Amino acid sequence: MRCERTGQSDLGRGQPHNKQQMSSPETVADLLGMIERHVDEAHKHVLRSATDPGRSLPRFKTKSEQAQELRALNVLLKLLIEARADGSDADRLRQESYERIDGAVLEREDTLIRRRLQGIPETAPGARPVDGLFQASVKRPAP
Repeated sequence: MRCERTGQSDLGRGQPHNKQQMSSPETVADLLGMIERHVDEAHKHVLRSATDPGRSLPRFKTKSEQAQELRALNVLLKLLIEARADGSDADRLRQESYERIDGAVLEREDTLIRRRLQGIPETAPGARPVDGLFQASVKRPAP
């Protein structure tokens, strides 16, 4: 079979060539939004210390994987700084991204995954919930 769009053969793979076309941004705001989405996705990857549990069995990332993800985030931040041209710096843009992706929740989930990978229980033995958080019950001596 041949692809209607490109005329290329599928070379007997049984599936036609079906590449999605990304629509080009029409305004500067669309372009900035697209770059911010990529920054947010890269930031999510950087915050995780383990591989994505949704894709495979989780394992700790290697240092090279962590460095590669951090480099990708930094490149996207530089691109966003140049595209915005409003005097934003990388730290401010990183903080904005952290707030958009709800970084505190991601870090908490990552902590739970890390603890599971290390064989550590999610809560300490004898812990009791206090306002949604767990606090170890400690007996204090009488005064």
